[in-house]
Parts: sequence; C-alpha cells; structure tokens
Amino acid sequence: MFIPDVYCFEGDRKIALANLMLNLTFGQVKPGSIDEQLQEEIEGMKHSRKQKFGTELFLVYVREGSVDTFTASNPVEKEEFVVNFNDNGTPKDSIRAGSEPHMMAALSAVMLAATNVQGVKPVIDEVVFFREDNKPVYSYASSATATGYISRNITSEEVNSVANWYNILIADKNFKRVVRLLVSSLQNDNDILRAFLAAWMALEIFVKKTFSVYEDCFFQQINNGCSPKVLEHFLERIRDVIKDKYHFGSSNIITILRQNHGSIRSDMQGNKYRLSDKFSLIISFLSLETGEKRY
Repeated sequence: MFIPDVYCFEGDRKIALANLMLNLTFGQVKPGSIDEQLQEEIEGMKHSRKQKFGTELFLVYVREGSVDTFTASNPVEKEEFVVNFNDNGTPKDSIRAGSEPHMMAALSAVMLAATNVQGVKPVIDEVVFFREDNKPVYSYASSATATGYISRNITSEEVNSVANWYNILIADKNFKRVVRLLVSSLQNDNDILRAFLAAWMALEIFVKKTFSVYEDCFFQQINNGCSPKVLEHFLERIRDVIKDKYHFGSSNIITILRQNHGSIRSDMQGNKYRLSDKFSLIISFLSLETGEKRY
C-alpha cells in the first residue's frame, strides 16, 4: 500500500463520490454499479497520487475531536456512509482555523530540522465527520482540513528533531507571521522571486523580534567581566559607531566595552545596528561555528 493511502481513504471516497454525482448531473454515466464506479474512482486517485508523488516524504497531520451535533440536510443513508448535501451547519471553518497554526508549525519544524527541503505540495485536504455509530458523514459545498504535505527525504536525525521544533513554534505565538512566511516560501513552485522574498521577510522579522534577547545576553556578559564569543562582524559594527567618541589607543573593543558598556549600549540604540549586525549576534549565540564558516 502506498503510504498516504491509509490516511487519505475517507477523503478519497468523499471526492470520488462527488465526482460520480457530477458525472450523473451532466449525463456522463459509466458502466457498472455505483459501488463499482466508486471503487474505480478511488483506485484511480490512488494510482494518480502514486504517479505524482512517488516515494517522497509525507507529513501527515491528523486532528481528532468531538463537535456539537449538527443536522444533516436531506441526508442520504448508505450502508458504509452518509451524504449531507448542505454543510452550512457544520463546524468545518472553525476546525480549519484551529488546525492551521498547528499545520504551519509542523511544516516549519520540518523545514528547520531538515537541510534539503526545497518545496512542499498539498496531497489532500478534507474534513470528515463521524456519527456515534462510527459511520462517516460526507458534507459537501465547503472547505475543510486534515492536510498531507510532501517534501524531499530527510535523515532520521532530522526527523527526530522535528518534534522539538514543532513544540517551540506552536508555543510562541509571536512567531506566527514568521512561520506563515516560511511555509509560503516553499509553496511558490513557479515564482522563485516570490519564494525568496517570503523567506527573506521571515528571516528579517525573526531577527528583529529576537535581537533584543541576545543583545541583553551580550551586554550582561560584558557587565560580568566576561569576553563574549561573538562574530567579529558584530564587534566591528560597534567599533565603527563609537570610534569617534572613545579613544581606543592600544585597547581592543572588548576592553572599551567593559569600561563603558552602559553608555555604549545607549549609543547603539535606534538604527545603529543593521540587519546583518543583528543576525551576526544571534547566530553567534545559536551556532558560532556555523557563523564563522559563513562569514
């Protein structure tokens, strides 16, 4: 069995049933019973999905829960499922809205954990309700959730770190826009420029939101008499800004900072730090070795 098929079955059957109803509406009658046609549609969808996505990596998001009882409009009761032709009374929209942050966080977690993800594509996007007797209720004419995404293969170590990234991203609402832009950057198959701009904006917003935290750490270390291990790029920027105010002589920038850390921090307020300066400090704390290789 193709890996996503087991997760896509209810969605496949719902879509296949809709296709059959459309065919009947427009007089495109196929040979065989309804059950046989339905099974043929489902098998065709499974084959098409396998041909399109092959053996790539799939991220499956499943959200289960209980909802308030709703009344189906002119329901059609079949042996294996129920058809509802008016889903205006169903909570699909609220389910989608509640699921979106989790999906975005999960996708971003994969992107951050993996080093070779180049794009994501939706496989299926459906919501299916189940009655108390466990019979599925297929409601039509609206949008839904429960989405699978495809990407390139990642290592087992990267897979293990996805959960950690997900927990971080879903817990901090301040990065909601960053997460959305990051995912958007991989959903522009035919627009490389738009994908680049989305990724750049995500990075820029992240840097601006987190810089103050690392700046506090940096000056706290200076205040405690430590010599912070940071990229020279960051120290050079401070030196350029304050060089006309402080006499360096034989003293290096760390010595000057220790002697005047309070006033120098005030001197650096405003727009004195460029985006690259902020980024260099952040990466110094997160992965100095990586930063030294890149700069």
